[in-house]
Amino acid sequence: MMAISAKKVREQSGLSQEEFAARYGFKVGTLRHWEQGTRNPDMAASTLLAIVVKFPEIVADVVRAGQPSDGVNWTKPSLDYQITSK
Repeated sequence: MMAISAKKVREQSGLSQEEFAARYGFKVGTLRHWEQGTRNPDMAASTLLAIVVKFPEIVADVVRAGQPSDGVNWTKPSLDYQITSK
């Protein structure tokens, strides 16, 4: 997988660091380290960033659905998406 720039992904989203971190489930401090180049996203985080580029709303919905306060029953999927290539 080609290296992905967290800063470019965030800037393309038009969100602040705080907004981007909250929307996609990252810690703000971790995002700042990635953007400053003091740390790099691991493979899982890089993969998630790549998915955010293509399907930002789906990732945001999944992150929101995983919040403990919303009472999601994980035995029954509540998200139904049809992913098509552009």
